[in-house]
Amino acid sequence: LELKQIAELRTEMLTTRADTSACMERMETTQNRMTELDGRLSTMADKLTTHCATLEDKVADLEDRSRRDNLRILGIPENPETANPLVYLLDAIPKWFPEMGSIEIMRAHRVGPAKEDANHKPIPRPVLLKLLRFTDRDKILGAARKTMVKLDGSPVRFVPDYSTRTFRRRLAFSNAIGALQKLGFHTFLLYPAKLKVMRGGTTHIFDTPQMLDLYHLINNYIKW
Repeated sequence: LELKQIAELRTEMLTTRADTSACMERMETTQNRMTELDGRLSTMADKLTTHCATLEDKVADLEDRSRRDNLRILGIPENPETANPLVYLLDAIPKWFPEMGSIEIMRAHRVGPAKEDANHKPIPRPVLLKLLRFTDRDKILGAARKTMVKLDGSPVRFVPDYSTRTFRRRLAFSNAIGALQKLGFHTFLLYPAKLKVMRGGTTHIFDTPQMLDLYHLINNYIKW
């Protein structure tokens, strides 16, 4: 009887071992499938992210093109004289840039809600100009590069009107531009958001403001 029980117990153990082995194989197969699925999902997510970024770039480019006739002017004080930006600029721009020739402004208005500083003085909001032709915008930008305009002792800046996406991409280079200009480099922001750095006869172009690129550039400063 004992031998029979031992044999039965041995059979049960062998059966259990076989079942356990089969279960382990199924678990391993399931794990492999999950790993493969995770890989596929990761690949799909990467492709989707790239596709979305491409679509966002295309939408931003279309928006930028629709704004080619626009110009933003920063630093115009808010006071009774400038209360009507269109009337003010129609008179002021020819005085600022007399050599520029005639331009046609369709609209002009302040952008954003009114704000005050700690002394309750109005903080100048940007003025957005809508010009009849984008060539008029380029005329103003070109003239502003040659002639510094100041109001109440502060400089007035003239910048293209870009989409939010393009603006943020270009803004990301601000710190890099400041640091490089202090080192004596000439910097230019290319459309939509690339930094062109020049010194002597050598030129570098950076697609992103990554510190690794800037570190490499600065460390090779002596080679320029």
